[in-house]
Amino acid sequence: MNKETALSLLAAHCANVYPALLYMRSMRIVASQELRGESQPIKHPAAGSALQEAQQILSGEAPVIGALHNISAVDLGDVEAPLGDVLVCGDDSAAKQKVMEIIQRIGASAYDGGPSSNAYVIEGLTGVIIYLNRKYKSKHGSIKITGIGNH
Repeated sequence: MNKETALSLLAAHCANVYPALLYMRSMRIVASQELRGESQPIKHPAAGSALQEAQQILSGEAPVIGALHNISAVDLGDVEAPLGDVLVCGDDSAAKQKVMEIIQRIGASAYDGGPSSNAYVIEGLTGVIIYLNRKYKSKHGSIKITGIGNH
């Protein structure tokens, strides 16, 4: 399966079937501030993270899984671009595993980043990656997990 097909599968899965992948709206605000050169303190959602905020909104109706925070939108949209490693977090193990399988189909390595309480750390990396991309004039910065071996 190529990356474009896997991305379509991922989008369909999120739109029609649980679990939902969470796009971090709070970090999108930080990203736009950084791109305009405005250094602002990060505004965390009241629940602690965007993932936990979504969990509160859904009130247990569906598992919420956080993923793809640290992959450049430019790279995610380019079927030929290499992808970095993806940290996936959430409280539903089966939903998390399904999301990890789909992420692997698009050519990224997916790592279990733990429960939803870890989301604030993973989401926070997005602002750091955006800063690095801006400072080093790139659109492809990501993270790499090392020292773990086969997972």
